[in-house]
Amino acid sequence: MKTETFKLQHVTNELPDKLEVDTFYVITEEGQKEPYHVAYMCPCGCGHEQHLPVKNSETTNEGWDFKIIDGLPDLSPSMQHTAGCKSHYFIKKGKVLWC
Repeated sequence: MKTETFKLQHVTNELPDKLEVDTFYVITEEGQKEPYHVAYMCPCGCGHEQHLPVKNSETTNEGWDFKIIDGLPDLSPSMQHTAGCKSHYFIKKGKVLWC
């Protein structure tokens, strides 16, 4: 089943054992204000867990640009899987925009 929108969930240090299909997880280290990592299930429905480092002025400037806009995840640049499902998409204000 394809995911067309994501809701946001903040977690500290650890992800749940099983990621929910329509949830975009934002991981922050204890005592830090900015997230360092995001995770979500591939929106095409293939079952792949996607884990991405995000730019963070507290720890690193490497990774994807991540913002929360109106309480929804916004990620850039696009995500393109080169193996498996070969999905290519943007996540803008929680919506999946297919390329």
